[in-house]
Amino acid sequence: MARVNFHLSFTQITGSGVYPTLLKELVKNAEELGWDGITHGDEALLPPQGKGFLEGGHGSQYNQGHMSCLPLLAHFAAVTRKIQLSSNILIAPLYHPVHVANIGATIDNLSGGRFTLRTGTGLFPWEFEYFGLPWEHRGKILVESIEFIRALWTQDVVNYKGEYFHLENASLAAQKPIQKPHPPIWIGTAGNKEYLLKRVAKYADGWDMVYHWPSGKESHELSHRHDKATGVAQQFGDAVKFIKKEAKAAGRDPEAIRHSPGSMVLAIGKDDAQARKTADEYLSKVRGEDFSSPSSGDPARVINYINEYVEVGATDFTVNFVPYNLPDTMQMMELFANEVIPNFRR
Repeated sequence: MARVNFHLSFTQITGSGVYPTLLKELVKNAEELGWDGITHGDEALLPPQGKGFLEGGHGSQYNQGHMSCLPLLAHFAAVTRKIQLSSNILIAPLYHPVHVANIGATIDNLSGGRFTLRTGTGLFPWEFEYFGLPWEHRGKILVESIEFIRALWTQDVVNYKGEYFHLENASLAAQKPIQKPHPPIWIGTAGNKEYLLKRVAKYADGWDMVYHWPSGKESHELSHRHDKATGVAQQFGDAVKFIKKEAKAAGRDPEAIRHSPGSMVLAIGKDDAQARKTADEYLSKVRGEDFSSPSSGDPARVINYINEYVEVGATDFTVNFVPYNLPDTMQMMELFANEVIPNFRR
């Protein structure tokens, strides 16, 4: 059975205006507490005014002052020794793959081989409108970007001719990554449609289901079902099986692909009812509708929730603590590290 890894998301923390000196201490503390990884999201521009939550409008709630993903991971590399550093999720079509390959290789060298590229197509058409890029071509651009980056990381001289990117007799300027054959490349998908999962099975070293944001009614139903796998966990497990089947058919080792059910947005505390109340009130305010967090509660409830996914194939979990502020995050990340993570280290 694969080791279960836990990654702490810093995306909303940096967006809440944390000073760089405090951020550095927070990262070092996460490493000392035994977290396996740190992730940070990718958001260059805030959404247009008036966008709803499911249109990306939540960004304006907490991402003002958001720090750029790859430079921040390079900074984290300088102040840590062993914790993994991941983009989550880098929107590949908004970048030229030469830049991603060079910066990713540099981070991998600076960190001693701890960089993971988690990438995807993006979630919202307005992001592509801002950059003047074709939303309808995002999947093809993602695939070419991954092929392009992998070639630059593994070949001394690259010749690549795609529909969107071309190279002839070119070599990466940066040093090759330390990790061999290359840093892991994950694909994040907004859902589990078969064509998305086939892409993961063929091109990715890991799969991230990104966010599952159930409706208010569904969230209440999920929050009271901890005796067996929820419908979402079952769907995730079915998707893992499908990816493994497709990977094997493509001649890949299906057990080498890691799987994450996306970001767990939660509050954890000794008082189960109070932790759930904290998360529900905060997330309801952000979403603009009544919402109940199925993953929030005391350590026992959080462990049960995680186990539902581990039992159906999850290997990695990314955690966002709410509310998004430094004091609460520091308290919850310590409680999670001391009372949740050890249950998955046997």
